[in-house]
Amino acid sequence: MVQSMGGAGRAGIPRESLFSNPAAVAQIDNSFGFMHYSIPKVPDFNAGGRAYNVGIYDGGNTHWKGGFGYSRVSKANVTRGRQGYEDRSEFRFATGHAIAGNITGGLLTRYVKTHSNPESSRYFEGTLGILFPIFADLRGGLTWENVFGKEDHLPSTVGVGAMYGLGYGIMAYADGYRLMGGSRTGERGWALGGQLGLTGDFSIRAGLFEEAYRYMKGWSVGLSWAGPRASFEYAIRTAGTGPKEKEHIFGMTIVL
Repeated sequence: MVQSMGGAGRAGIPRESLFSNPAAVAQIDNSFGFMHYSIPKVPDFNAGGRAYNVGIYDGGNTHWKGGFGYSRVSKANVTRGRQGYEDRSEFRFATGHAIAGNITGGLLTRYVKTHSNPESSRYFEGTLGILFPIFADLRGGLTWENVFGKEDHLPSTVGVGAMYGLGYGIMAYADGYRLMGGSRTGERGWALGGQLGLTGDFSIRAGLFEEAYRYMKGWSVGLSWAGPRASFEYAIRTAGTGPKEKEHIFGMTIVL
């Protein structure tokens, strides 16, 4: 869902809290497993790769809720117009808790392994998040991402997000963030996304974004179907002008 909306999600999307704002874990009220599989491509370089995420969320505890996931990424990318390569694996654990009223807080920890033959590096990283109501249908979120400043694909980052329900199945999301360390200190990025509920259990999503670390703009669109015990999603995401990245993303969620 986050990828189909340009990455906007700091105002809280519970099913995506392992990859956006961990405070949203506190809003989960059931347990489910998920799988995302991505097919990335850089046509100008005739390069690609693969990426996938698998994991589980547990919303059964009234006070503390959590999620655990594993990610593996091995793909070509573009950084400032030049071909690069990302090869990494991560274990993620997020937990969330109600602080006061409708205000929730969360913590995400990651164990990261980056691969660069013949060497590799291993380290821990973390993210703090909070969600809070602003007024009736408007919610805000704050994040401090990569708090230890281990710069690989992103250094330490402060982010803010908002989510607004317009009614008639329409949701609007907006994110902004600033890099606080590393070689791109002070650079800013943003993402705008929207979701429209269609007849039955179908939804369509779209987003625009600008990445601060790689100086790249892009767009994304997606479609999802949600049933009582399972949901399926598809998104396409593009970034850059020439060379350009393209990525097809498939997702599945099953209630346990």
